[in-house]
Amino acid sequence: MNAIDELARGSINDEQIRIVKNNLQRELYHVAVTPSSLGQRLGDSFINTNDLALHFKAMKHIEQTTKDDIRRVVSNYILDGKFTSVRLLPQKS
Repeated sequence: MNAIDELARGSINDEQIRIVKNNLQRELYHVAVTPSSLGQRLGDSFINTNDLALHFKAMKHIEQTTKDDIRRVVSNYILDGKFTSVRLLPQKS
């Protein structure tokens, strides 16, 4: 059984979900540490989505994500083959 199948079955526990959420939120907060990195993130959000608050909304969405959300997304989008996988291999000399 691989990790994707475990996610689809919902066999991950709350502690594992909390660890992932904490890591994602830490990465988002890290961006806001310096004015230049925050400005870059806000600018990217505005250019790509016309929403200056996207960065902050992402933090809220991460916190609200549930085990059922993860199971649903994995089942509907990953297991059904609706994803793209890219492998970048170094050029052999």
